[in-house]
Amino acid sequence: MTLTNNQQPRILRSGFTLVEMLVAMTLSLVLFLAVAEMFSQLGGIMDDGRALIEMSGELRGVTHTLQQDLDNRTVEVQPWIQPGTNQGYFEIVEGPDRDRDFVDPAVNLTIQPNAGDIGEQVTMGGDADDILAFTAYSKDEPFVGLVKGRLQSVPAGSNGKYKYYLDPTLGGFTAITSQYAEIVYWTRCTTNDDRQFLLDSAGVDAFTDKKRDWDETVTLYRRVLLIRPDIFIGNVTTVSGNVTFTINTATKYAEMRNYFDLSIRQRETSGNARSWLTNSLEDLQNRQFRIAHFFVDTPSGQYYPGATPSTDPYPLDQPFPLRPRWLKSYEQLAVKLGANNLRDRTGEDVVLAKALSFDVRVFDPDAPIYTPATSSVAVQPGDIGYSLPGTRNNTGAYVDLNWNDNNYSVFSGRPHIDSGLQDIRATTFDQMPTTQIITATTRYQAYDTWPFLYEMDGIDSDNDNQIDQGTNGFDDNSNNIIDDAGELETSPPYPEPLRGIQVQIRVYEDGTRQIRQDTVMGDFIPG
Repeated sequence: MTLTNNQQPRILRSGFTLVEMLVAMTLSLVLFLAVAEMFSQLGGIMDDGRALIEMSGELRGVTHTLQQDLDNRTVEVQPWIQPGTNQGYFEIVEGPDRDRDFVDPAVNLTIQPNAGDIGEQVTMGGDADDILAFTAYSKDEPFVGLVKGRLQSVPAGSNGKYKYYLDPTLGGFTAITSQYAEIVYWTRCTTNDDRQFLLDSAGVDAFTDKKRDWDETVTLYRRVLLIRPDIFIGNVTTVSGNVTFTINTATKYAEMRNYFDLSIRQRETSGNARSWLTNSLEDLQNRQFRIAHFFVDTPSGQYYPGATPSTDPYPLDQPFPLRPRWLKSYEQLAVKLGANNLRDRTGEDVVLAKALSFDVRVFDPDAPIYTPATSSVAVQPGDIGYSLPGTRNNTGAYVDLNWNDNNYSVFSGRPHIDSGLQDIRATTFDQMPTTQIITATTRYQAYDTWPFLYEMDGIDSDNDNQIDQGTNGFDDNSNNIIDDAGELETSPPYPEPLRGIQVQIRVYEDGTRQIRQDTVMGDFIPG
């Protein structure tokens, strides 16, 4: 067939129009954006999951370590530790805070500390100003610590008490081990979290508002001080076969705590010369030889290092209160030593950052559990809304020391007056990360195993011009009973066996804003 001029062959079209291309590109971009968003969300979920796993792992590690330490304590947690038993000690310091103090001030600006009204909004923070210190042993691997210098064998014919001497003048640091240690757990406000927190040039906490705010975290520390009474610290010179021990008088407290992971105490020999003696378990039964109690023997009396006896607010003799401000972290010690620091150990003692609570509670068998008249939920001492009036359900709960400021149950009141610890006041901030504004009436409480040696040490502990009348073999109070309990000069702060403790640790994760809490139980009932 022949085509005419007005008949053209049909041209077959291939490809896409511009509109179709734009539509396809738009759909592709939407798909890519959806996939990217999906991966972004998956990445965020994975990051959150990893952060939660890390936080849970850190919390689990802390609670596992604390549980091991408590299970391996060296002492039966009962008052009046007898001389010669070589047991060590167990001590709890309860700061001014309670869990019920942590309420949101934005809810009710008229909220008062310890008000405990049910209508208050409880915050995520909690009691974190407690201290736990005790002696423990290691069943398996020994405790490991660092000391400056080298261990040398004591020459033959010298004092038989020591097997080694540590010469700090010999360079470097040496790792030492021990199956026994003095362990202390304490907290202080997190440096970068507390908006009022500063660390001054002397390594001392400087808070402008003198308190921890309700939404701020703390850092939990653990210090392990090895018990090695066979080691003498100092330089050794041999004179005619006899060994004379001396120590560098320039050695300061900060250097000792930074360079020597040993349980030590001070003794003044003459003038300002100090000798540092290593403690045994027997020594540590006495409060004055423990960390942060800082007793010093001097020719003119007893005092604490760095304090002026005439102005020191604490007694110069018993009860040797634990002074929280002398629990220095490695960070504080590094600031104190400055450029002269031979080994920066900042962070080595940190076991948990961003903690919301480190709450040590004791078991009170007589503490009443009530159901308030306005609620159907049973509450125990320390809970929001707890008050004695109501329906009594049962007794026995884990409580803060002095939870009621009244002798209602075993641990509801202040320490025994003869302990000297009934009126220990935090007249300065003292480093405790408390929410309370420290005043002259702010107190902290203590539980201690207490040595019976105080009743036979030749010291007039109660200042009544009689010495050790509870063990002198006479009827000093004329009741026809020789050396009865009423004649004792001192008393444990709570003269009752402690059945157990509960330590609640709460931690916060910034990125996910998640909170985790774990509880460690210490069972002290003799097996």
